[in-house]
Amino acid sequence: MKTALLTWAEQEIDARRDHRLEIFLPVKLLWAGTRRSAQIVNISQSGAKLYCAITPSHGDLLGIEWQGKLILGRCVWSRSHLAGIAFEERLTDDEMQAMIA
Repeated sequence: MKTALLTWAEQEIDARRDHRLEIFLPVKLLWAGTRRSAQIVNISQSGAKLYCAITPSHGDLLGIEWQGKLILGRCVWSRSHLAGIAFEERLTDDEMQAMIA
């Protein structure tokens, strides 16, 4: 019998099914007690790829601050100056539209 709960790996695969949009969006990354500049380089309703000088580690909880909104997430991969972030809650269509406008 298959369980209703997905493992992190299954969630990451499922999250990749969302359409990703290439953008350049300056944001603030709140992580490990710091507030750092970062850029979203692609985004979907379930996550984003960030470029930042110092990247979080796999599993780190963090926040992405943009125009007064805080988007909570978890780092699912990082290498070099890039990090993949899975959002705690999917962005709504209106939130996505505002971010890519």
